[in-house]
Amino acid sequence: MLVPAINREEIVLEEEIGRGSCGVVYRGTCRHVQVAVKELNAIEGDEEHSRFWLEVSIMLQIRHPNVVNIMGACTNPKNCLIVTEYLPNKDLQYMLDKCHKNKETIDPLYALKFAHDIASGMHWLHCSQPKIIHRDLKPANVLIDQYNNAKIADFGLSIVNQEKEKLEKKLTGSPLWMAPEALEMKPVDEKIDIYGFSIILYQLLTTSPIPYDLTPFKKNFPKFLAAITTQNLRPQIPSSIPSSLSDLLTEGWHQDPAKRPTFHHILSQLGEIRCSMALRSDVNATSLWLKNFGDTDKVKVDQFCKVIYDFLDEDVPDPETKDEVQYQKYKCLLTICRDETAHIDQNRQGEKVPCTTLTRFGLLLVWFGPLQKQNATIPGFLERIYHTMKEHWFHGDISRESAVGLLTTAAETNLNGWLVRTSDQPSHPFTLSRIINKDKNPEFNHMRIAYNAAINKYQLEIKTTSNKKDKKVEKSSSSAGNVKLEGYYLSEIINQSSTLLYLKKKHIVSRKQYSDIFVNRKIAIANTFGYSDGTTSK
Repeated sequence: MLVPAINREEIVLEEEIGRGSCGVVYRGTCRHVQVAVKELNAIEGDEEHSRFWLEVSIMLQIRHPNVVNIMGACTNPKNCLIVTEYLPNKDLQYMLDKCHKNKETIDPLYALKFAHDIASGMHWLHCSQPKIIHRDLKPANVLIDQYNNAKIADFGLSIVNQEKEKLEKKLTGSPLWMAPEALEMKPVDEKIDIYGFSIILYQLLTTSPIPYDLTPFKKNFPKFLAAITTQNLRPQIPSSIPSSLSDLLTEGWHQDPAKRPTFHHILSQLGEIRCSMALRSDVNATSLWLKNFGDTDKVKVDQFCKVIYDFLDEDVPDPETKDEVQYQKYKCLLTICRDETAHIDQNRQGEKVPCTTLTRFGLLLVWFGPLQKQNATIPGFLERIYHTMKEHWFHGDISRESAVGLLTTAAETNLNGWLVRTSDQPSHPFTLSRIINKDKNPEFNHMRIAYNAAINKYQLEIKTTSNKKDKKVEKSSSSAGNVKLEGYYLSEIINQSSTLLYLKKKHIVSRKQYSDIFVNRKIAIANTFGYSDGTTSK
């Protein structure tokens, strides 16, 4: 393969962004494009230089969403540079360090998403011809792009980081992720990467910047090496980690390389685990995703909607249909299922296509689940989505800060503003946000609306005696104590609470989203407060 040669004069090195055993990485520009430039350690001799170019030519053939894109290399034998795409979000090690410093944890679903990305990229490398073994898989060699996708970096550079090199005799860097056979300088195969991946998976699940407690070793490398190779030392798995993941970890870092799974097996296992976890163990939803999309993380929105309609034994409505409500239901699903943080590249020109993700589907189930057909007593999945989105008070998944901003603006116009927004808490999928005091310093109240899966109803408990500031609640209460409201639809809860909480229709905070769904309606659609057109209440 012809290697895209880049002249040294075309590369402008800027700030240093990384340093490792292979060399130094800089942010830079090349041909007016922002890039990352790896300046490799000196390669001496014609034979080694030829091997370097052979490996670069192999690396340039790799095209995968979870592998860093290599754009070319410098031809100067004394100045070997590899030019790659630039990823601004740094690497996984940086993220783990930052989370640890801020005492934050990585959400389990995001942890599994990153793990799936890494396994997907590594599976591609292992299936390449010739097979590419990373040999140095660790968090610092996993970069994060602007869409929070993980990408494998520094693969295939065995010419720079020879197996015959002596290990650095200290408890930092790669040895923490190296398999026993590598630490003992024995011959290795692709199973060395399975071991490294398993250590990374453990770190993701526990938000650990380093996988071991190194205190007992006191920087004694031989003692650490012996613990890994002869005493089977591995990271301590917390009891909070599900058995399915615990088993995957212990299989992956098995002492015997032959007993470690392949990335093909790991991807299959991760897909099922992620799917069940993301979809809140909803049997119908999990089965639907695995059957139609497998371990894919994202799909086009229209494809997703078609699968949902097929499951519900309904036809996707035609835009020209006379039943406009049915088409509006479809548009509601099409809109609410879209993940604004993700996209699918449709073609080589990079055309971005809207998509839904496994995580987004999980949120839909939190808000409107379970995934079920409508029957005589219980609303179906689509009906709950439609009956919620058509309400003018529903603002979708806006943040608490955004809600406060909207309510503050309402207070400036002398309104006791209120709105309803989503929550990402499975037990309390919605939040009713309102102003309880619109004086110079407005006060806000955020009430969580629960969902009782046992009876398939939303619930809101209102305190009627203890809130002194919210006098409207006390005044409207007919008896002391709390009032619990229930309803199959969210609108039933809001309608019941309108008197207790003094929720006037004229005080609904205006929304902009979803208006295009209900514009130009041919039939009147009445909501809880009797609106019959598509305009927003003032």
